[in-house]
Amino acid sequence: MHTASLIITDDDPTIVKLITEVAESIGYEVSSATNGKQLLTAITEAPPNVIILDLVMPDMDGIETLRELAKRECTSALIFITGFQQGYLDTANLIGSARGLNIIGSLNKPFSLDSLNDILQTAYPS
Repeated sequence: MHTASLIITDDDPTIVKLITEVAESIGYEVSSATNGKQLLTAITEAPPNVIILDLVMPDMDGIETLRELAKRECTSALIFITGFQQGYLDTANLIGSARGLNIIGSLNKPFSLDSLNDILQTAYPS
């Protein structure tokens, strides 16, 4: 059986640990990046099935990262997370969709483990 891969892009180690635990419990192989540049390098080497992208990052914000993913014709499923207002997620969804990216969900921090699990199960049912 093929294992789905997931990369978490978030600079908060607590969030990365939490998502990793949930994702691994349903069969994902998980890696992480602490910023958008690391993400772009990682997906060039091995494109994951799913990318979880924090929209607020220190070196390259989520919108800029979306532009880069679109330029690279990324086909990974995308899940957005942010601690900002819902409007920020809505804007990212509109921009990502307009650029042809595969957006499968979004979560506002703090998010419930059930919500995270549901989105991950949708992307890769175990």
